[in-house]
Amino acid sequence: MSLTAASSIFYLFFALFFWLVWIPIVAFSLETKKWKRIFFIILTIIGFIFGLYLWIPILLETGPRHLIKTSVCGHSLCYITSDYSLFAITTGHIIYSLLGFLFLLSSNRIFIKFWALVMALGVIVYFTQRETWVSTWCFFAAISTLWIYFLLTNDYKAKINK
Repeated sequence: MSLTAASSIFYLFFALFFWLVWIPIVAFSLETKKWKRIFFIILTIIGFIFGLYLWIPILLETGPRHLIKTSVCGHSLCYITSDYSLFAITTGHIIYSLLGFLFLLSSNRIFIKFWALVMALGVIVYFTQRETWVSTWCFFAAISTLWIYFLLTNDYKAKINK
């Protein structure tokens, strides 16, 4: 396996699977209302199933859903979708968008502001870096994941000090 292929599989794990599971878990852990916690558990399960649906064919690189071909564009990875994957990719964009709006239901104001910023950055990156959107998005997602870690740590410390 080439370095480009290995990097693609690693990057796409975060873009197509990890974030669909991680963000609902974060929202769940910050939530105080029971019905919203149940809602975020359901979103975690949906994210897990759909994330596997998108990522496993890329990991295995076989089957009729060979989703993405990777090449190097400048200094970034460029993901080229095949005709067979248009449905999956479009569905992924719709699900990401819907999940984004659903996370605005969180009771945690900092999380809501964070998620609104993530959604805005996602749209900006999509329209300005379309060819390398997934690579650019993964970079911002990595930075955002670190920020979420600090958000969770501070929330935990605040709960301990009460």
